[in-house]
Amino acid sequence: MKKNLAFLFLMCSVIANANVRMPLVFSDGMVLQRNKAIPVWGWADANEKVEVHFNKQTKTITADPTGKWMVKLDAEKAGWPFELTISGKNKIVITNVLVGEVWICSGQSNMEFQMYKTMNSKAEIEDSNYPMIRHFGVAQDLSGTPKEDLKAGKWAVCSKETISDFTAVGYFFAKKLYAADETIAVSVAVKNTGKADGKEVVQVYTSKSDSKITRAAKELKGFQKALIKVGTSETITLQIPVKELAYYNVKAKKWTVEPGNYTLKLGNSSRDIKKEVVITIK
Repeated sequence: MKKNLAFLFLMCSVIANANVRMPLVFSDGMVLQRNKAIPVWGWADANEKVEVHFNKQTKTITADPTGKWMVKLDAEKAGWPFELTISGKNKIVITNVLVGEVWICSGQSNMEFQMYKTMNSKAEIEDSNYPMIRHFGVAQDLSGTPKEDLKAGKWAVCSKETISDFTAVGYFFAKKLYAADETIAVSVAVKNTGKADGKEVVQVYTSKSDSKITRAAKELKGFQKALIKVGTSETITLQIPVKELAYYNVKAKKWTVEPGNYTLKLGNSSRDIKKEVVITIK
């Protein structure tokens, strides 16, 4: 019996070592830094081939004799949601990945101070539906030398259910960043009605539908291409920066985003509108 147990333990160890493994920070809900090369790293068997796929990028690397590997993805613009897939002898799929701003909030008790302890915590917790703000709490772990991985840690998407344990300083800082660069996700189904497979370009135009002043449709910078087969539809998600909805305020002599209803018109041109979506800015 002892020999059998030893054999089973050995087999389990071999199988465990064969799997591609990622640091804890690479997990569902994570945020990757925008506009810069994105390092992705982990462990595998010695000399094992590892493939990393993200958005429209695919990179391959061979692990070194110790099993370590790293690739650098090309810089990506802000957006979500994405999947990050790492494949070797096994496959890891990391979901709900966001590309945006990543900040390390370092400190002692001042940075550990949690949201539920703040003076106006009840109101802040009630108004915390910001799914594009993410929090990764690093567990305390004393070490005299650098470690390859964390003791514990998990990404949390900001909501009433998760915000209580967020760092208060970090959260209020994140809200300021978010307000300065807020985006609205608009999903729309696009159908290829042509005679050949191709890339359907969806551009975005907007007008303020509840304004007393009649304005011509304003073209936004946002557009997206989708490879669609003939006669089929594909739902794509456009990230619309709120600041692009600004109109020139004559009295204030500056561009402002006015509260109200905006009509987003999606199509190949302002004369070929395929769908309209109304969004509200409060």
